[in-house]
Amino acid sequence: MVDDLGIGDVGCYGNDTVRTPNIDRLASEGVKLTQHIAAAPLCTPSRAAFMTGRYALRSGLGSASSIQVLLFLGGSGGLAPSETTFAKRLQQEGYTTSLVGKWHLGLNCEQRGDHCHHPNQHGFSYFYGLPFTLFNDCVPGEGSDVMADLQHVLGNLTMLLGVGLFTLVRVNCIIIIVCMNKVHDVLFVSLLTKSNFLANGLGCHLVAQ
Repeated sequence: MVDDLGIGDVGCYGNDTVRTPNIDRLASEGVKLTQHIAAAPLCTPSRAAFMTGRYALRSGLGSASSIQVLLFLGGSGGLAPSETTFAKRLQQEGYTTSLVGKWHLGLNCEQRGDHCHHPNQHGFSYFYGLPFTLFNDCVPGEGSDVMADLQHVLGNLTMLLGVGLFTLVRVNCIIIIVCMNKVHDVLFVSLLTKSNFLANGLGCHLVAQ
């Protein structure tokens, strides 16, 4: 799952300008959703709809105030524990479920640390990632402290953890949701992408990692 990714941004859906070979391979060897649309143009409500199959307003995550409170680790609010997610249903059918990366559907209810909105409470057996966005960490003087080597942590590590779960969890039925943290504005650009962009003028041969 990636924020701000349009259907025409990857090769398997028709983009012939930016090369996305890894995503194209996933599409050719897996399943493409051809009749699915995002239920909202924002992180939290679109994720709530994806997890529950309901409009975000029905889960109480469609208003601006609810979205803003989820930007901060100390805030309360999130996807209600009573909601039925597809992860819960898969657990009931014997699946081992995992989520790596950005959750952004809340963490605490009554006090910091009660974790009532944690992914583990919504049907995910394993979770490794950030419950909220660290977007403000990229702006000096705003947000919480900047993480060391943020580009590496939010990019490569997210993918490595997703792949690593396949080797750690030995079960017949498993689903792993990988939600990329390094999204939205181009806050970080890899050396390869930067060099390709400069070498090709308008970046007609950029390679999306």
